[in-house]
This record gives sequence, C-alpha cells and structure tokens, in this order.
Amino acid sequence: MRRYVEFLERVERHKDKKIIIWGAGISGKQIQKALSLVEIKVAYFVDSRQMEGVFAADKLLEENKSECLVIVSPHHIPYIVKIDEILEKWGWTSNVNFINYVTDDIIQANQEITYFDPFLGFSQIKDIEGFSIYGDVKEAEHKIVVLGNCTSVLSKTADIWVDYFTQNMGADTVLYNGACAGYSSSQELLKMIRDVLALTPEAIIVMNGVIDATEANREANYPYYTRFECNLLNEYFGSENRVEEYNNMQTVPTKVLYGQESREENWKQYIRNVRIMHAIADELNIKFFCFFQPSLYCNSYGLTEQEKEVFEEFYINDGENRIYSMAHQFYKNVCRALSEESWFYQISEIFKGMCESAYLDEIHYTNEGHRMIAEYVLRTINAKNLFDCKGIMWSEDRRLR
Repeated sequence: MRRYVEFLERVERHKDKKIIIWGAGISGKQIQKALSLVEIKVAYFVDSRQMEGVFAADKLLEENKSECLVIVSPHHIPYIVKIDEILEKWGWTSNVNFINYVTDDIIQANQEITYFDPFLGFSQIKDIEGFSIYGDVKEAEHKIVVLGNCTSVLSKTADIWVDYFTQNMGADTVLYNGACAGYSSSQELLKMIRDVLALTPEAIIVMNGVIDATEANREANYPYYTRFECNLLNEYFGSENRVEEYNNMQTVPTKVLYGQESREENWKQYIRNVRIMHAIADELNIKFFCFFQPSLYCNSYGLTEQEKEVFEEFYINDGENRIYSMAHQFYKNVCRALSEESWFYQISEIFKGMCESAYLDEIHYTNEGHRMIAEYVLRTINAKNLFDCKGIMWSEDRRLR
C-alpha cells in the first residue's frame, strides 16, 4: 500500500487548493474516502455521467488552474492517457495542477506494445514471442518456465521475484518467463498447451490467482476469452457490411461465436484450470509448482500501521467494495479446496511479521516483497531436489544473492 500512502502525501502538498476528481466510479469514490483520512475534502467530480455533485469535464474550463488540483482517478491506462492529453490541451500541467492516481511507472510499464493473439487474447514480444529469457539457451542443460501475471513480469523500474530467483540459478539452467500482465489461469492454461510444452521444460512455476479473483480482463460468462479480444472480434467481424471470400464462397459473418456460456463461480474455474495444468505436466513428467500469489485481498500482512489505516478505509470499511468482497471469498474457497495438494503452495502469510512494506498496492510488491517471494519459491524447489541441486544454488546465509 506504499503507493497509496505516497499518493496521499502528494495530495497533502496541495491541500490549500480546490480538489477535483476526474472519474466518479469506484476508484474516484475510494480516493475521496482516503482523502478524508487526511481531512481533505473533494469539491466535486467530473465524469461523462453527470449526477448530483458530478459535472461534465468542460466545467474545468471555468476554473482558475493555479487554485485547483485535478486528480485523475481511473485505473485503466488508456483512459488515463486520454484524460492527461485533454488536460494538457486545456493548459493544465502534470504534477502542478493535475496528478494521476496511478503512478508513472505503472503507466509506462502498461504502455509496452501489446499484440493481438487469437488464442490468448493478447501477448507481447520479449526476447522471443511471449517469453523473456534468463540464461544461455545454447549452454543450458535444464529449462524452467514461469507463467503468471503482472507480479511476474519483467519491470523497467524495479526488480521482480523472477530476477532474484534467477540470480541464484546455475549456469546450466535457462528460465523462460512467459508471464504477461492481465493473464488469468485460463490464458495460462492455453499458453501452456500451445507454447510452453513446445519448449520441453523440466519444471513449470506458476504464480497466479489474483486476476481470477478479481475477474479482471475476463469476458462475462466466457472465461477463456478476454474483453479485449471480444470487443475487437465483435467490431471486426460483427458488421453486416463486411464480406469475406472464403473457399470461393461469399460469406457475411455478422456474429462471433464463443462456445457455451459458463456461469460457474470464478474460484471453481480457477481450480479446474490449475488441476488441468498439473495433470498435463504430470503426464509429461514435468515438475509443476503452483504458487497462490499473495495479495491484500487475502490478508493485511506486510503493511505498516499507516498503510493498514489506508487499507482499512479503502477496503475493510467499505461495505460497497464488491471487488474486495468477491476476491477475499475467492482466496478462502481456493485455499480450502486445494490445501492438501502437494503441488499447490498457499503463500498468503509469507509477509506475516514484516516490519516494512511488502505491498505497493493491493497486488504489486515492493522489492523486499519480491525478494521474500523468491526465497520461498527457491526454498520450495530446493526441497524437491530439482536437477539434483545442480541447477539451483542457495546462498550460504540463506538469503538471496
């Protein structure tokens, strides 16, 4: 929650100004509640949907910029970029009279080029398509693949647990990091079938859970499709004016089919996905490790006292926070259902007893948080005696190098 505390400190420096929030959705309301902790009142909201206390964005044209601070509240990066562009066009200056709730490093990380992938919805090109590579492919005798979401993705601004982990890898081991921000277990399962098995790894490490818990990016009732690809396909193929020649026949596709709808609860879908992944790995004699990633949707370990206060105001005391309630129940159900599985590691209590911040926000970790996760993963793999302890080396002081 370090980012939230830092955000409040940034706003406090402008507390004598008129505070306006652009975006009256869940994020905007959460910001308003958080600001009440430091006794800062919001003058009004601007949004495309007008209601009491919420005005059209052009109301800002009536304001004296030097006397105001606009907080851009959306989480969705394209919305943030678009709003920033509008404000700058109107003569407002970033970090002077408007600030983004989402920090610049996250915005930059999410602006990496993303490509449409008809199987996975979206993907990125790293060292090779869909993977960052750690180690020498030609010299390696052993291969490990990592799958996951944003907490396992290579970052330009901070170290991630994979970085710490690979620092302790032997020279005869190569790691393919196939994590992608926004991937759920459904996409990881599909990627495992199509891409990972072709790499013939000896071990697969999965760090997931939170995207499934919040149902982020998922198309409603179609868990193996993302909203991104459905919107794209519906727009591209769902037009009566579009005519394609297929096998010398004129066809007019006016609807995209996505198979049978699924109204199954998200935690049951997650369990099925990771069980299938384990079954495939077991059938092919691949070691499989599924780490249920820590998040504040599970518990509030790894927070300072100040961060706990902010967290409780954002989530615990907010009876209308549907996402938190849904995700919290998801964690409880999954842990209960998979607690006896030897390949499933519930590590939500890894930050218990920490004296410093482990979280930047609900799901992203500080460097210390990432380091502790890497230690746990490394310790777990060592206990399984993977590669006869030749591929993974453990430093003498029991801390990562």
